[in-house]
Amino acid sequence: MNKEDNSAFGDCVEDLTLNNEVYHIIKSFAPISHARAIIKENNIIIKIPKYYNGEEIKNSYENLKKRVVKALLKDADRFKTKKLKFYNREWLKDVFGNLYLIYIKEGNFKRIEATTDRELIVVRLPKKLDEAKKDYYVAKVVIDILSRILLPKLEKRVQFLNTNYFNSEINKIIIRNNTSNWGTYNRKTHNIGINFKLLFTELPILDSVIIHELAHTKVHNHSKKFWDIIYNIVPDYKEKRRWLNKNQNKILKWEDNMAQNEPVC
Repeated sequence: MNKEDNSAFGDCVEDLTLNNEVYHIIKSFAPISHARAIIKENNIIIKIPKYYNGEEIKNSYENLKKRVVKALLKDADRFKTKKLKFYNREWLKDVFGNLYLIYIKEGNFKRIEATTDRELIVVRLPKKLDEAKKDYYVAKVVIDILSRILLPKLEKRVQFLNTNYFNSEINKIIIRNNTSNWGTYNRKTHNIGINFKLLFTELPILDSVIIHELAHTKVHNHSKKFWDIIYNIVPDYKEKRRWLNKNQNKILKWEDNMAQNEPVC
């Protein structure tokens, strides 16, 4: 059993072996009223309310683990998802703290589609689909469904930053899967575009790009006046942009097959 590590949200804190099956236990913290456990294939997600203290976290984790072990020993097949292929061993954690797993289900489907069940994203693929194109279509539908899920949260974040620093007219927030920039502002339509990959970084990184685009509502070029606004709100803006430039190839590596070029400044 691996040593427990509470340093990161949603880390795999234990590997548990039962009847020659290895289960990965993931502890996550969420805005819920009581602790609960979810079993998805070989992953056990133990969700703990964010407001729990150290002792409550430990007790809830251990109690739920015991209940899960008992249930798996009794009937492990009950928790197995039929005809699903695990797409990515890595948990996707968005900038707002939500976790996702991607599974593929191949069958006699007429079209490609994706559905969500809490943390699980199931992509249904027609069996006749060209093998070389599968990764492309999986990435495409996952990006589409995650964009729909995360857009309301992104809109609230932009509204929060705009209200606090700019009070500018904003018409629409658009999530783009583009490869040429991290964000855009259209002064004719008052629309702000945000690169999809930013939703899987960290909140201060996302905020720095949102601030950049909101600053363009006041100054349309990159003059000294523009940068004065930026550095007044985000003093370490350069460091955040350096981080993006350095790590742009590591963000959502699984969807690189969608891109011909990586985002640049």
